[in-house]
Amino acid sequence: MLSVIVKGQYEGLHSWKGAPSEADFLRYSHRHMFYWVVGIEVIGRNREIEFFDLRRFVANKISLKISPIAAGSCEEQAIMILNCVKKRYPGKKIFVEIWEDNENGARVEE
Repeated sequence: MLSVIVKGQYEGLHSWKGAPSEADFLRYSHRHMFYWVVGIEVIGRNREIEFFDLRRFVANKISLKISPIAAGSCEEQAIMILNCVKKRYPGKKIFVEIWEDNENGARVEE
C-alpha cells in the first residue's frame, strides 16, 4: 500500500479510573504530550492527498474534538481521529496512531 503520512502533537491531561493497583497513579489526572500519526492510502506517485492539507485538517479536528483537560485514552483519541478522516476520505485505507510522550501508544486502522 502506498500512503501519505502526517504527524503532529498536542498537550493533554487524562486519567484511567480503572487502573490496576500497580499503576494506581494513572487513576488521577496527569499530563502527557500526545503525538499523532495519520496515514492514508493513495494511488500513484503524484500525491492525490497533499501533506499540508491533511495535516491542517487533522490538527483542526483535534483542536475541536479533544479537550486538553480531559483527553480520553490513546485508543479513544485514535478512533475519534480515524472517524473524522474517514468521513473526509471515504473508501481509503487509513491508520491513526496516538503516542503518550512518544513512548507508549495505540494504533487503529481501517
